[in-house]
Amino acid sequence: MHFNKAKNIYKKTDLSDVKNHDNVKLVKKVVQELIRSMNIVSENINTKNYQIKNKHFSKSLVLIYTLQTSLDFEKAEKFCAHLFQIYEFCRKKLIDGMTKRTAEEINKAIFWLEEIFFGNVRAENRG
Repeated sequence: MHFNKAKNIYKKTDLSDVKNHDNVKLVKKVVQELIRSMNIVSENINTKNYQIKNKHFSKSLVLIYTLQTSLDFEKAEKFCAHLFQIYEFCRKKLIDGMTKRTAEEINKAIFWLEEIFFGNVRAENRG
């Protein structure tokens, strides 16, 4: 993982409380922020609050790009390829949701991020 690159972009997400250089914790924090931003987009998809919707849409895309570019294919090619596909799925669902103005597409991506990174606990708490 290109730790320094991910760390620098991560600091811009207003989550600079990560003091530990544990890569797994860092990725989980970035994914949590991605889920948070995608939820904001989903909740505002049909509102006229374009500023907040566009801000979090852009932020989500940057976070996805950060996650994709921080993968180290040399160390775990197959695993990284699967993660890349998950992030790409989320990117496509986010764009589809914005284009079609439907939260359903975005919520599918959120569900799978929660399921994969945090297990059923968070997914079940979504209601």
